[in-house]
Amino acid sequence: MQFQTRNNRGFTMVEIALAIGILGIALVAIVGVLPLGLNVQKENREDTIIEQEGDFFLDILTNNRDFGRGRNTVATGQRGLTNRVDMIRVQIRDLVSNSIASDLIYSRAQTTGLVSNWAPRTIIGLLTRPYWTVDTWHTLRVDTKAVVRAGVGSAVEQTPAFQDFGFRYELTSKIHPFSSPTEFGGDPELTEILETLGERGSEELSRQRNLLNNLYEVTLELRWPVTDVNLDTGTYNVGSNLR
Repeated sequence: MQFQTRNNRGFTMVEIALAIGILGIALVAIVGVLPLGLNVQKENREDTIIEQEGDFFLDILTNNRDFGRGRNTVATGQRGLTNRVDMIRVQIRDLVSNSIASDLIYSRAQTTGLVSNWAPRTIIGLLTRPYWTVDTWHTLRVDTKAVVRAGVGSAVEQTPAFQDFGFRYELTSKIHPFSSPTEFGGDPELTEILETLGERGSEELSRQRNLLNNLYEVTLELRWPVTDVNLDTGTYNVGSNLR
């Protein structure tokens, strides 16, 4: 009986040791996969934020909707833009000489000049500058980039005390005007041909000019995350994520 009891104790200790070994292997596997799971969760959260931010700005820039109150806010855009857009950089590139003709930075930190009043209409005006213009067709290109803090996500990040720790991204807006085959770098001979067609040709020319003045294609590019933002110098670092 005593021999049997000692034998059972021996088997019990072996089972405990095996259980601890299996548990240790499982914990190692869990700890090893945990960072990957957290990273996937972080990426999914950022993708969701970027999707909503892109839809928001596309709606704002194409429809210029106003969500403020009062008659004096008509056509001034979303009032929350003043708290979300930290900086806008406008570069004019000379494509002939492949050089920067102008490089201007506008931010909430400025107190004088164009953006002394960092208003929604100022932000929308800067973000909707045409990529090309009639006078600079394929000679000068306007590159407009903004540093934006996400308006969705954790409520804590929206408070003034923690807004600097919120999620930021770079917004690039490209406003492409309609390219008429008769104007805007088109074939001048086609204009002469349409003019010889009488009334039908005149109607087509009128339609082309109307589209030229009123039809634009809006393209937005979002890169993230943005870190180390300096509003005084207009410098920041941006990640490789693109949407």
